[in-house]
Amino acid sequence: MAKYEYKGRSKIITEIPKRKPKKAKQTIDNCCFLLLSAYPLAGVKKLGCPLSNDYYEDEVMNLHLDLIYEVCKTPFISVVGGFDIKRILKHPRRNEFQIIENTLFEFTNSSEDLRIGLNGIPRAPTVIVDAAFLPSVETYRSLLKDPNDSKIIYSTRESDCVGCNLTKEGLVNFFGYACPHKTKGAYILSVSDIDRIKKKMLGSTFNKNKFDYEILDELRLIGVEDLSKSLRLDENYGISD
Repeated sequence: MAKYEYKGRSKIITEIPKRKPKKAKQTIDNCCFLLLSAYPLAGVKKLGCPLSNDYYEDEVMNLHLDLIYEVCKTPFISVVGGFDIKRILKHPRRNEFQIIENTLFEFTNSSEDLRIGLNGIPRAPTVIVDAAFLPSVETYRSLLKDPNDSKIIYSTRESDCVGCNLTKEGLVNFFGYACPHKTKGAYILSVSDIDRIKKKMLGSTFNKNKFDYEILDELRLIGVEDLSKSLRLDENYGISD
């Protein structure tokens, strides 16, 4: 069963905070950014895909692109799409990113999005972002501080998102919905970790119904607490400037 099945409720923020990009020095010169947007926003089909839809129009994609260019000088941006992918294809800034289509999105989960996404980008440190999550500049800077380390963003909050359990050293040793440190929807993978998980995702025995965190569970991930104003569009966040 596809993970976008509507469960009877949605938690959509009332507005997306407006951004005024600052002219500051970028954090990194080259990096890949993978936006996962194969499923409807908040699991509600009528809302369309997170990056381009009637609810927020093109605001979400524009914010993602603006933020990426604010932290990276020459980014390689790729979008994994599926549901309502034609909206992304028609986006006014289409020339700034490439699209990889998950044609089986109705029968797969985020591990398949991760697999086809990583197979379609250059070999480089890669930031993977759930398109329903809007990082802040501070979020990206904490991830990009050392691109040779794989990290995942979390915060302590009430949420239906999966959480992560941390060791005393700050490493993620397992994921679980009962964990208080809830993932927010962004992580970075080093080149060596990308090579490692790509080997595990090859062949017909790979389970496309897994979630991406089931793949990440095998890596040495550093948990990074995000106290910035980043937000998820599918959670109840109070918006304040």
